[in-house]
Amino acid sequence: MAISLLPPATYDLSKCFGTLSGKPFLIDFLHQVLPEKHHIKELQFVRDGRHPQEKRNLLECRCESYNGIDFLVHVRRSGAQFSKGQSLSAALSLLHKQSYYRRGQRPQLYQIELLDVLLDQEKPWGNPLCLVEWKDQKGQDFFEGLKLSYIELPKFRKSSNELRSRRDKWLFLLKHLPRLHRLPETLQDDTFEKFFDSMKNKKTTSKLGPKSNRKLSFAKELKRNGESISTIMKFTKLSEDDIDKL
Repeated sequence: MAISLLPPATYDLSKCFGTLSGKPFLIDFLHQVLPEKHHIKELQFVRDGRHPQEKRNLLECRCESYNGIDFLVHVRRSGAQFSKGQSLSAALSLLHKQSYYRRGQRPQLYQIELLDVLLDQEKPWGNPLCLVEWKDQKGQDFFEGLKLSYIELPKFRKSSNELRSRRDKWLFLLKHLPRLHRLPETLQDDTFEKFFDSMKNKKTTSKLGPKSNRKLSFAKELKRNGESISTIMKFTKLSEDDIDKL
């Protein structure tokens, strides 16, 4: 059987990367996009008040590099409704919000957007990674606080036998995951195998027992009191996904 996932245009990003067990996979993927100076030592998910449906294809993370640099990463997945203006507006909004939280300090923000569409319909070929930086007419840095990375998955056309870099392997997996029955030989390493198995075992709907309402109420109370997800899992036997939706 194929993995039970949503179609690519509505890819559930939070199920792939947005849980405690998915964090190592997210870091591994981000290391293929971020510059080496911002390779991640610590990553924390930002939990806000948005409805779970709004967060399915959005991850906000606070990170610390091995060099002790604090920065933000905003990962999005977009389909037919994507627009450059809306993407930029979301990045600036998050940058402003985090600057406020940090009392005027200017955090570095990387917004990484996985696209199921092309940025330019007349340019269906070429490098799938588009980097956007802020420079003046002299080509000098104007604002270093925001960097946008767009990954156009339709442009990624390599077969499994052509995968050489780790970035290529992640792009292949993220593009073809809903249709994969098993991992290609070129993707058979420990990280990709664990990621594939974890996604295969996740369902789009939760299957809870007859005592689910009592468990959910108890889990909500624990979460409201600031208990960690691992502690809530221990006492309720609920999954990370069930707890994350509360």
